[in-house]
Amino acid sequence: MRRTVLSMGTIFLLTVFVVTLASVPAAAQAAEKVLHSFLGGTDGIAPSGGVVFDSAGRLYGATCQGGAHGNGVVYQMAQKSGGVWSEHVIHTFNASAGDGNCPSSSLIVDKSGNVYGTAPLGGRYSTGVVFELIAPTTGGGWGYRILHNFSNNGLDGHSPFGGLVMDAAGNLYGTTQYGPSNFFGTVFELSPTAGGSWKETILYSFPINSNGFMVDGAEPQGSLIFDAAGNLYGATNGGGVYGFGTVFELSPTGSGTWTESILHSFLNTFSADIWTLQGGVAIDKSGNLYGCTEAGGTDNDGGIFELSPAGDGTWTETILHTFTGGTNHSKDGAVCNWETPVLDSAGNLYGVTSYGGANGAGTVWKLTAQSGGTWAYSTIYSFKFTNGDGVNPVSTMAFDSLGNLYGSTLSGGPGGDSGNGTVFVVKP
Repeated sequence: MRRTVLSMGTIFLLTVFVVTLASVPAAAQAAEKVLHSFLGGTDGIAPSGGVVFDSAGRLYGATCQGGAHGNGVVYQMAQKSGGVWSEHVIHTFNASAGDGNCPSSSLIVDKSGNVYGTAPLGGRYSTGVVFELIAPTTGGGWGYRILHNFSNNGLDGHSPFGGLVMDAAGNLYGTTQYGPSNFFGTVFELSPTAGGSWKETILYSFPINSNGFMVDGAEPQGSLIFDAAGNLYGATNGGGVYGFGTVFELSPTGSGTWTESILHSFLNTFSADIWTLQGGVAIDKSGNLYGCTEAGGTDNDGGIFELSPAGDGTWTETILHTFTGGTNHSKDGAVCNWETPVLDSAGNLYGVTSYGGANGAGTVWKLTAQSGGTWAYSTIYSFKFTNGDGVNPVSTMAFDSLGNLYGSTLSGGPGGDSGNGTVFVVKP
């Protein structure tokens, strides 16, 4: 039976599900520290999008809820002397004034320190926006502007749950989960114009065929990624040959158009595949792709996969690990929600699960590359319901220059599983 997919649009009503685990022996854990616990109110609630660094080592993230208007915030964190981190809100969303609502994905920062992101709700047409926070000049505050209001007019896409990626020319690329009419999601480009505005171009729309099937994929919710040749890669949450999602590639033709190829359609067979990919994919130096799913596998707890190009235009999927922490009462993790795995400089793969682990509150996991092409899996941290720890990590993590991993949890902090979320660091 397919697991119900969590929707970021319903995060306002999220009730945290906790898997009750049998007592298990304590395992060696990486060192973890909570850098900030959200207090609710104007501070923000439910940081679902992870964090990103700027060139000065400051962290940026967004919360889906909270803030002065209840529509979420963008926050900045800076490290002070003694290793203490301070957080302050640099933008509060106000949907009633035409602003975005519930920013749910990771942000990006350009070379000038400007911050970009998406919100799947709100805006002029209440169907999402792309926004920019303009870095302050000396003595000034942050500027803010909406670069694009998505329109539910049958022509544009809408509901951009995924984050953005920027090319060398400063163009932004992202996905929408829905639209236009008779299509189920888009890949779009936003390009700055000479007049200071931004122009949207839809690069690809995922079609519904005459039989009502979406064999090309449907409902992309994650961020995109470029390879060295300028091709874009992403994933869809549904559709494909079997209806359980795809990994796709978009290649520029040189004439301004893009060609889409399906690299893999996920099977809905527990012993054969994993499925429901709500995040994006990571890419290594050899062009292999990696992702983490919400469901599938023997225990229907999801898993981690690799897609490798075969050289003849086809791609081969390898299941690297299937999670067992949801049904087998093990200390393994369970369920990757909206995250994309990250690779370190040695090619090791890291990510989070929202549930499972020694305490049922989620995990940080690691896949270590072995000689011969195999991988060794380990749970390097299990979140707790005690001592103000975070609960239910759902988002992509970020490395600092020392190899430490930073991320956020949807809930936890002083209130435990009813808390407002945390920002944390794990030192592998």
